[in-house]
Amino acid sequence: MSEGRCLFVGWKPSYHHNPGTEPLSPLTIGQMVDKSVEKFGDNEALVSVQQGHRITFQQVREKADRLAAGLLEIGLQPGDRLGLWSTNCSEWYITSFAAARAGLTLVNINPAYQSPELRYCINKVGLKALVMADTSKTQNFHQILSQVSPELGKARPGRLNSESVPSLKSVIVMTDQHLPGVFQYEDIMDAGSKESIISHHTLVNNSFYIGKRMNLKHKQHRICLPLPLFHVFGSVVGVLTAMQFGATLVLPSPSVSADFTLRAIQQEKVTVSIDSPLRITVSIDSPLRVTVSIDSPLRVTVSIDSPLRVTVSIDSPLRVTVNIDSPLRVTVSIDSPLRITRASVFGMTETGPLTFQVLPDDPMDKVTKTVGCVSEHIEVKLVDPEGNMVPMGSPGELLVRGYCNMLEYWGDEDKTRSTLGRDRWLRTGGWWGEYYPGTGGVFGVDDVRLGEVVACSLRLKEGSALTQEDIRAYCKGMTSSGKIQKFKLKEEITKELESQKSFGENNSLLSPTTGAGENRK
Repeated sequence: MSEGRCLFVGWKPSYHHNPGTEPLSPLTIGQMVDKSVEKFGDNEALVSVQQGHRITFQQVREKADRLAAGLLEIGLQPGDRLGLWSTNCSEWYITSFAAARAGLTLVNINPAYQSPELRYCINKVGLKALVMADTSKTQNFHQILSQVSPELGKARPGRLNSESVPSLKSVIVMTDQHLPGVFQYEDIMDAGSKESIISHHTLVNNSFYIGKRMNLKHKQHRICLPLPLFHVFGSVVGVLTAMQFGATLVLPSPSVSADFTLRAIQQEKVTVSIDSPLRITVSIDSPLRVTVSIDSPLRVTVSIDSPLRVTVSIDSPLRVTVNIDSPLRVTVSIDSPLRITRASVFGMTETGPLTFQVLPDDPMDKVTKTVGCVSEHIEVKLVDPEGNMVPMGSPGELLVRGYCNMLEYWGDEDKTRSTLGRDRWLRTGGWWGEYYPGTGGVFGVDDVRLGEVVACSLRLKEGSALTQEDIRAYCKGMTSSGKIQKFKLKEEITKELESQKSFGENNSLLSPTTGAGENRK
């Protein structure tokens, strides 16, 4: 039995508790950095490939401490909220640890946010300072912030007095350009729409058990992370896990790019790649309409649009050959020198993030059909719509309890109570079915691009008409990448419907969104 193997508790109820094989850690993130520096000091902690930056664990602590001292010097105090708004870069990495060392509450902000979303985020959590990039390939961060706060151009550093974002006093920009109203960040080199508050205790321990199941402690690994750092998956599974186990974190590019990721894997001799679907598709015009989709650098999916709609998944980033013998038989050969092991995981922001993960010696059937086994020191159960526990093997809503759960939703007691009960069971909103004791799989409607159908439903007033193009045009510029965010869509549509006082009983439009799946609940 391998370390962390799920222990079967009970049979009839769909309840499972993994008590763990070692105690939880009491360390904060700042203390975790000290521990890693002691063990791995001169080893490379970070490689930012496109920036050409290589930073050791010792240098990470030195740079983070200098920045932390500067943040406290400009008036920030422990507990103040510090926003971090940037694409992937070494400055993002250092700032995240600086916030922890200074005792600040870090607020990770999606770098694709437009001015309405940025304003909402700043005001929702009361940001006192914002560290941001200057520009990226698709964004001018300074220009967007200036739309939110026109006073920025005339403000003295550290003394911003904005009518629309009154809590924000300081802006620190990662640039070598001199911009008005901001501090220059030249030395080196927990929010979102749900505002989940996650403790150091949760983050330190969750990242440890993630790395433990990945067998990171048995050798010096180099981890490629093309995913965005602002997301809890990138910041915890990538940044904190690598710091815990002395692994070198490799950032291939500022934003997701399959080309730069593959180059980084080869150039930096990467041993682990943490990724989700990148989705690059090449179509071949033939009677069977063959589509080859690269879901990640380490996984290739070959789909054949034939009467049987055959789908074959292969673990490899290199030279995949597809041979079609007949409409009923498809063979795939791989020419690759790599030995790839695929690991599935499941979690959500509110659970810090991971609660399920496969084990290194799990059979392929379990790896491909489930999201793995319950992580250590976590309880799970499935319930019906009335909250009653269902029998083992029956589908139900997944509930989670343990050190991993968030503290609360920032400033929203009603939402906290509806998600996190007095008994500390957290309702995930996900419909699950169990295939093995303590092991789960998510039920959903399959989607070729996103994996699961993501949709919103609009109710139209009688006699009106609305198209998908109308929705996209309305939301363009309001939300990141044209996404239809729940808070904005609900707010604007509700206003319109209430003003008209007219609701059509059977007029509805089901329209796929362009988001990344966060609105599926």
